[in-house]
Amino acid sequence: MSFGVFRSHLVAGTPPSVISSQVILAVVSPDENAEAEGPNLFQKLNIMRKVAQKALESAASDKPFIARPAREARDRIKEIEDDSLLGLF
Repeated sequence: MSFGVFRSHLVAGTPPSVISSQVILAVVSPDENAEAEGPNLFQKLNIMRKVAQKALESAASDKPFIARPAREARDRIKEIEDDSLLGLF
């Protein structure tokens, strides 16, 4: 996945979509098969705050198929320990 995809679909200020909400949720959801948890892809790319802002924007959507996965992603993001998220929630 290139940075262009992130800038076009997965960061704050881009149009909300079902796909963006689902992708964000998938990346921030813990992998049940992983033995040790490390930083997720967004943390590795140093865009966690922008993606979290996108999740917050999408969670406020009036379209439930966009808002539901975004709300779940938002709740999972709140559990992530990342200095870039300080003051966001």
